[in-house]
Amino acid sequence: MKKTTLGSLGLLGMSACLINTAPVLASETQPVAASESTVLFAADDEQGPNIVTPPGEGGDGGEVDPGGSDGNTGDGNKSFNIDWVSNFRFNETNPDGTFKPITLNGNGMDLWAKGTKLALKDAEGTVKTYENIPNFVQITDNRGNANGWHLTVSRTEFSGKDAAGVEQTLNGATLLLNNQHIFGPEGVTKPTSMEGQAVEIGAANKSLMTAAAGAGTGSWTLAFGDEDDNGQLIADTGVELQIPASAQPKANVTYKADLTWTLSDTPVF
Repeated sequence: MKKTTLGSLGLLGMSACLINTAPVLASETQPVAASESTVLFAADDEQGPNIVTPPGEGGDGGEVDPGGSDGNTGDGNKSFNIDWVSNFRFNETNPDGTFKPITLNGNGMDLWAKGTKLALKDAEGTVKTYENIPNFVQITDNRGNANGWHLTVSRTEFSGKDAAGVEQTLNGATLLLNNQHIFGPEGVTKPTSMEGQAVEIGAANKSLMTAAAGAGTGSWTLAFGDEDDNGQLIADTGVELQIPASAQPKANVTYKADLTWTLSDTPVF
């Protein structure tokens, strides 16, 4: 009986050892499981405003409030569009919105456009107005194909009617875009541009920015003119109008040139 009992105790002891060591063996293994994380995107092909941001350190972005801004948007959709382009004004503005005439100089004149006015509305509906900031154009490419794009501009002659209704033209006038600066998202190859150079705008399309395949995605701004520490346009930089003496400008005539900005979906080099 004692031997049997001892034998039984021995087996129980061995069993206890096996039971106690099992968790130790299991903790030394490394189970592996697999899972997935996915995301799918689509281009936003709806009409509507994109977020516009003043150039440089000008301020925060928002949707353009047309009533307090001096410029226009393109007719594309939210994924591919000219979000904003400034009008170029060479006159100071009176409080009532009319222009202050510039005193004529029959020996020729070199004029510089004033800074643009831009009113932006944030997500809460609060409108903030920026004045005298560099004139600029902003485009957006959120199509999701990274095919590249090309921005060009052309213009008509500066012309207007006198008091008698006769058409007058500033023959030989030259419109130049100087002090160009490009801004866009970090980590993306920026478009090729004439940054830092003067570009003359005439009747033929003039290339301003072109993005190769894989470049220029997101929103990009091309500003015309230098700005000070407060985001204000520095005088005598940016958009320049050269009027030769031979143009013989007439008093009391509002001369206007229409500019056409075109965003193509194919890069041109």
